[in-house]
Amino acid sequence: MYLPYHNVIKLFERRSYGLGIKSIKKDELIAHALRTGVDYIIVNEVRTRDEVRAWLDAVTTGHGGVTTFHANDISSLRIRLENMIGTDKILNEVAVVVMQVEKIPEDKHGIRVLKNIRRISKIYLPKSIDVDTVELEVRKTIIAQMLNLNVRQQVSILEQFYSRIDELIEKLYEDGVGAGGGI
Repeated sequence: MYLPYHNVIKLFERRSYGLGIKSIKKDELIAHALRTGVDYIIVNEVRTRDEVRAWLDAVTTGHGGVTTFHANDISSLRIRLENMIGTDKILNEVAVVVMQVEKIPEDKHGIRVLKNIRRISKIYLPKSIDVDTVELEVRKTIIAQMLNLNVRQQVSILEQFYSRIDELIEKLYEDGVGAGGGI
């Protein structure tokens, strides 16, 4: 992931297959990232108890972060968190964006393929956060539309987003976010 105007450090897991070579796990990488003073921690997916704990420790101590966590719905997520870390109370502190994936059959030059269409179906916010719902809808629209763009277009939107967020939000709102307007 390229974030314009930000210093990005990529860290990778490593399995050990030889004597004397230590594996590097995701939870260790998250701890290392915190020691480097990062502002945001973006993790592809947290699956194990240690990974979930490390990521949650990072984002609940003032660092921004994004990860994926696969579950059927919010109640399944609560159950998985309860089983993994002993509580689901963490959902009171982090925002959860629920993505819906639909598989649509498509015919391309005589070849049937399944195309994944991703949509944001629900956003759960902590009760302690007071959010302007118009701005939230604008951000939801930006994210949803970026899913269908190529990398260059996504980078262009991110550059606009970071350099002149107020103008972009105002333009999207004027174009009618709720009425199918967009970027």
